[in-house]
Amino acid sequence: VHLTVVDAAITVVATSSCFHGEWRSQQGWARHQYCVVGTLSDSKPVPMMMDPSTEGRFTCQVSAGHRQMEDVAGGWGDFFQVAVDGDILQAFYPEAGLAEVAGQIIVRQPDGAGSANRFLLRVAEPSTAVNICLDLNAEDRRKTVTWSLAALPQLMDVR
Repeated sequence: VHLTVVDAAITVVATSSCFHGEWRSQQGWARHQYCVVGTLSDSKPVPMMMDPSTEGRFTCQVSAGHRQMEDVAGGWGDFFQVAVDGDILQAFYPEAGLAEVAGQIIVRQPDGAGSANRFLLRVAEPSTAVNICLDLNAEDRRKTVTWSLAALPQLMDVR
């Protein structure tokens, strides 16, 4: 077995009389996969894709509003975190309890311990399309995870 580390690039070569294998670490943004995990997908990971025009910015569109909210504000909602490589113990989550308004609460980085803290997507109607964004380049940690209603498609005027 031969291990080489050069500028954080790792190569492992294993050789025997009947086997030869070589493994290389991935570099750049491709080394991790990010996904949304929560009630909006029955805890199944929803993959995020990197924005081709902005490295380090990952997005996905989800259908929100699977649970009727029974608090004073009402409406429909879903809870979520953003997990790294599908591991909920390595997730981005709000620093304080429940974050309902995007960009107002500091987002904690993955720490290996996980958290019960969640983001809340509250919408007026069930099955509302929402865009979720993970921006690993955000200077303001409140902007690391944000969400917004998806744009409605343009309707054709048939008159």
